[in-house]
Amino acid sequence: MSDAHERYVALDLARGLAVVGMIYMHLVPTEGGVSRAGQALNAAGQLLEGKSAALFCLLAGMSWQIQVERSRGSPHFRGYVLRRAVALAMAGALFHALVWPTEILLPLALMMVLAMVISRNGARPTAIVAMLLLAVAPFVPALLDGRIAADWGPDGTPLADSEPGWATARFFLLDGNYPLVPWLAFPLVGMLMLRGGLPTADRARRWFALALAVLVPMQIWVFWAGAHEEALSGLAPFVLGTWVPTSVPFVLVAGSAAAAVIAGLTWIHGLKKLPAFALPLAMFGRASLTHYILHICVVIVPLRMTWPDEDWPIRVGAAAFALYVAVAMPLTVMWFRRRTHGPLEGAWAIASGRAR
Repeated sequence: MSDAHERYVALDLARGLAVVGMIYMHLVPTEGGVSRAGQALNAAGQLLEGKSAALFCLLAGMSWQIQVERSRGSPHFRGYVLRRAVALAMAGALFHALVWPTEILLPLALMMVLAMVISRNGARPTAIVAMLLLAVAPFVPALLDGRIAADWGPDGTPLADSEPGWATARFFLLDGNYPLVPWLAFPLVGMLMLRGGLPTADRARRWFALALAVLVPMQIWVFWAGAHEEALSGLAPFVLGTWVPTSVPFVLVAGSAAAAVIAGLTWIHGLKKLPAFALPLAMFGRASLTHYILHICVVIVPLRMTWPDEDWPIRVGAAAFALYVAVAMPLTVMWFRRRTHGPLEGAWAIASGRAR
C-alpha cells in the first residue's frame, strides 16, 4: 500500500466499525430479548443507536475533504462532485423503490453537494453553519406544529415513502431519519477535522480526550433523561436524546462517540500500533457501500420473506449478523488482493467519472 493511502488506514478501520455497527442495528432487534444473552444484545443495540450512522456521516465528510485536497485547483472537480452525487441519489432512489426502503443514500447525496459548497467558503463559515444547524434543531417540533407524528405511520414507516410531496421535503430537511437539520453538521465537522490532512498522533490524542469529555457526561445524561421522560416531556427537544426528531443531546452523544472512535484510531495509528488483525476490518471499511447494500440484498430481503414486518426473533438476527460478517470479511480480504476499490465503490466511480 502506498504512503498516500497508508496514512488513511485509521479512517478505513473506523468506516469498517461504522458499517458493522449499521449492519448490527439492521439485523439485531433492540427489543424482545428474554434471556440474558438476548438482553445483552438489546442493550448493545440501544447503546449503538445513532452512533454508527453518525460515524459514517462524519467519515463521509472526511472522505470529501480528502477529495478536495487531492483535486485542489482542478477545473473538473465541481462537475465530478455533482456527477457523483447524482449517481448516488439515483442509485439510492432505485434501491429504495425496488429493494428496501433505506433512507441514508439520498440524504448523503444531498449532504455531499451542500457540504462541498459550504466548505469552499473556508473553515469559519463551515463551523458557523454546523453550529447553526445544532441551534435550530430543538425548534423543529415547534416549527412543524405536530406534523412530525403525522409524517410517520403507526407501523414506523415515513409518509414520504407512500405519499411523495411536502412530506418528502420535510423528511429530508427536518423530520426524517437523516434530515439536513441537523445531520449535515456531521459531515461538515468531518471536513473541518481533516483540513490539512490527518492529524498527528499528539493532536489526535487531544481530540480523543475532548471527545470523551463530551461523550461520558452526555451519555449519562441521555440515559437519565430517558428514564425520566415523562417529567421532562415539556423540554424534550432540548434535553432528551431523540433520533426523530433529532435532538441536540442525540447529536452530541452520537457525534462525540464518532469523534472518539476516529481520534482514538488515528492516535493509535500515528504511534504505529494498529494491530495486524485490524486490517481485515479496514478492508471491510473500504468496501462500506458494497456491504451496506449487500447485507440488505442477501440477508434482510430473505428474512423479510418470513417476517414481512421485520420482527424476526433476536436470536435469528444475531445469527444472521454473525454469519454475514464471518463470510464477508475473508471474502473482502480476498477481493482487495487484486482490486483497489470495492465492487460497488468501483461502479460508483465509473458511473460518476473520475476527477482529473
